[in-house]
Amino acid sequence: MRFLFIAVLAASAVLAAGGQPQAAGERPPRISAKDVPPSNAAELAAEESAEKRFQQVADQAHAAMKKTREAGGDWRGASRLLMQAAAAAQAEDFDEAIGLAQRARAEAEAGYRAATARKQGLPQTKGAAAP
Repeated sequence: MRFLFIAVLAASAVLAAGGQPQAAGERPPRISAKDVPPSNAAELAAEESAEKRFQQVADQAHAAMKKTREAGGDWRGASRLLMQAAAAAQAEDFDEAIGLAQRARAEAEAGYRAATARKQGLPQTKGAAAP
């Protein structure tokens, strides 16, 4: 077992040296900054920010749907849009997800306005303005 460990360690050292065995006392090649891939920290931060933005808009859409449901308005179209937004977010397409969530929020708000207008006896028009 110990022999196997030493053999694997020696093979790793040979591979680390570029496939060529090192002579005794020879130093391994140095790695420069050019050899290291650039950090994608900015890209990761942007993705995390987009994910947070999506979550904020989705929360707003959920709140608008709840308000519409309580007022007796139609919120089912918004629900479908929000499910599509969640699928886009799952696929990490946050721009699409944010757009769909914003549309869901707008549709839920329009449903609330329509329900409010209906209760007040106002004529209903598509996208009616808030009373």
